[in-house]
Amino acid sequence: MEDCLIRPRGNAVAVSLPYTGVSGVELVHVEIDGGRQNPSVVGIAGSGFVVDAADIHGTGDAIDASSNVVVQNSWIHDLVAWDGDHTDGIQSSGGRSLRIVNNTIDALGPATNSAILTGADLGPLDQVIIEHNLLRGGNYTVYAGTGGRFDSGSIIISGNRFGSGYRYGPCSLRPARGRTIQSSGNVDDATGAPLRC
Repeated sequence: MEDCLIRPRGNAVAVSLPYTGVSGVELVHVEIDGGRQNPSVVGIAGSGFVVDAADIHGTGDAIDASSNVVVQNSWIHDLVAWDGDHTDGIQSSGGRSLRIVNNTIDALGPATNSAILTGADLGPLDQVIIEHNLLRGGNYTVYAGTGGRFDSGSIIISGNRFGSGYRYGPCSLRPARGRTIQSSGNVDDATGAPLRC
């Protein structure tokens, strides 16, 4: 899919893919307008896809990712968080091979949860790379790790710029027992000062 505008009808997911067994789907230079609906809609959900140079706005979660997903060079902004929503720019609750690189993700607003949430909450997580993004807003801008039930695997958070607008802090990191979350080269966007994630 390339060079198109996608508006969901009703409260359906704008682009819905299966969570297993999919590969090779590319969304390039697409705009997804969720329409700020109540209840909110998800922009893209599933596995086996690449998002490149997308503009996603007016959704609840912009992207719900499982396995084999790349999100790059994209702008996620103006997210919707109605009562009962748990709105994240990009969310993964389990999966393998997730790359989030060179994006601007604004999770600004009074009820947004995070710019990026990668939590092994519904299944194990592994091979997550979050690099060279501009990230803003949320309760914590980035959540990563596990609630304790599943393995959080390998997670790398490096070279990102963190803007203001978060409520509690830039990051909440909870690796599984015996795991570490690699965090390096992250900076405060306003000052360029090193930021401990």
